[in-house]
Amino acid sequence: METITLQCHEKDMPQVRTWIKQVCEDLHQGQAHDCIWSCGQAEQIQVGDRIFLQRIGKPPIGYFASGYVLEAPPTDQLRQRDPAYRGLSAAYHQQSEVPTDYRVCLQLDAILNFDQPLKIKTLQQLSRFQGCNFARLGQGTAFDPAYTDFLEDEWRNHSTEIARLGRGARLIDTYCAQGAELVRHKQFEDAYHLYSEALLIDADCIQAMIGLGNVLMGQGQLDAAILEYSDAIFVGAKFGGKFDKLAYFKRGLAYFRQEELDLAIQDYRQAVELDAKYFEAHCALANTLYKAQQYSEAIDSYSRAIALAGHKSKLYLRRGKAQLKLSQLKRAKRDFEQALTLNSDLKDKINALLADYANNNRAWAGQDKAGQGAIAQKFVYTPTPTNRILRVYSGS
Repeated sequence: METITLQCHEKDMPQVRTWIKQVCEDLHQGQAHDCIWSCGQAEQIQVGDRIFLQRIGKPPIGYFASGYVLEAPPTDQLRQRDPAYRGLSAAYHQQSEVPTDYRVCLQLDAILNFDQPLKIKTLQQLSRFQGCNFARLGQGTAFDPAYTDFLEDEWRNHSTEIARLGRGARLIDTYCAQGAELVRHKQFEDAYHLYSEALLIDADCIQAMIGLGNVLMGQGQLDAAILEYSDAIFVGAKFGGKFDKLAYFKRGLAYFRQEELDLAIQDYRQAVELDAKYFEAHCALANTLYKAQQYSEAIDSYSRAIALAGHKSKLYLRRGKAQLKLSQLKRAKRDFEQALTLNSDLKDKINALLADYANNNRAWAGQDKAGQGAIAQKFVYTPTPTNRILRVYSGS
């Protein structure tokens, strides 16, 4: 498969900006945009070739759309119209003005604002493109294979950012967004199909790999999900780890469901190392450490989560539980009080925790009644109209 450059000059296509809006609408609706495009006198183009549309003429000069070469309908193929063109591929359309202006069928999967292309001038300044002769890339010419992976990387980064700003559209983003919505509604088979389509557009689409992992985890196929998340982590390393934190987090969830707590802890730690403000990962790490009976470390992780979102009553409740496991009674009391302040409905749950502590703690059980009462007194809460915690121990 070659990567082909096709060109667009606004004077030859004055309606290009209106056309770009139409393409964006198709892509946002989850439909690739089919069109016919001039390729000059190029005769080597094949069905399945990768294409980039390049703005020429007035600056900025650069690539503003991508897609693939499509097979023309059999009745519209140029080679079927005239035996002289039997050597051409099925991509060449009979609308061609032979032999000076052949036309090929395209299917576009991404397009950007005409004034915000991936600038060739920018690419020329990158060390990875040293030696690439952009000047020779005319209408219908093939991009040097030594640089095509670099071009795809830069296009992915640039088009993602421009589309995020609402100045372009990528079919792959639509597929991933629709897939995520289907996963939320547990429509796993349809979601799997969309993510697979996304990977056909870009085999290195990390969002689609993670999406497939989410589908498989939703179906209970945890081993398969872990493989998808691992692939996303591996591919992410090529792009500076931009999406690694989510892949690590999701793989951690899968390991947690398999009761592989040590592996889950490793992945959650990797996620928060990549993003110290990753609240969900801090919470998951804390919960897993608690389940692994690593209570001191769990307390530290709950504290980091509280620092990021201190208004969550469950965080104070869970940190209090971990402190109770270590008999840090005063600290647990403070956290339970804060949890109640945020959510008075937790009263019964906290009373149950304290009762359980009273029934199972050996140090407590070894006390005489006066000693038990002294410990219980530490859990007497100041009653308010909205919350009241009973003593753990009522006798003395």
